Amino acid sequence: MLPDGPAQAGVFDLRAGTVAVTMKAEGARRELQPDSSDVVKAGRLSLFLIKRGDRLGIRLKDPRIRRARSSTAWTISLPARRTA
Repeated sequence: MLPDGPAQAGVFDLRAGTVAVTMKAEGARRELQPDSSDVVKAGRLSLFLIKRGDRLGIRLKDPRIRRARSSTAWTISLPARRTA
């Protein structure tokens, strides 16, 4: 569960090394580029696609978290899976 926004804001889809997102509010599917300025908004939260080595993840940033804390972002790893 995310700390802000709807219970299900959208869906990230990983296929053949490419990640796309479909947000419920927008309804359109769009590809995301890792480590770029592509951002997905869910309420006050910003979500970014990141790539570390051969792994992909979603970094979530919340502007209400104080910078004084040790971490202002969370990362969710995307599982590698095969699609036909």
